[in-house]
Amino acid sequence: TEALEYRLKMIREAKEEVIVSTFDFNADTGGKDVMSALIEAAHRNVHVRLIVDGISGFLDMLGRSVFSGTRLYR
Repeated sequence: TEALEYRLKMIREAKEEVIVSTFDFNADTGGKDVMSALIEAAHRNVHVRLIVDGISGFLDMLGRSVFSGTRLYR
């Protein structure tokens, strides 16, 4: 919980760019909170990059509405 809150704080305070790199990204409560914060940052004209390095992360994101605004590359 503490690590998630710290990540959300960093995203909310970003001014120019946010790069999130992770092995896995789930559509659970924490994942939805992070996606929401990233979308809000993008709306503030912060350049947002999300790098998910792993087949399980790709499969977890594929077809989930919470990730519908992302471009998925293989």
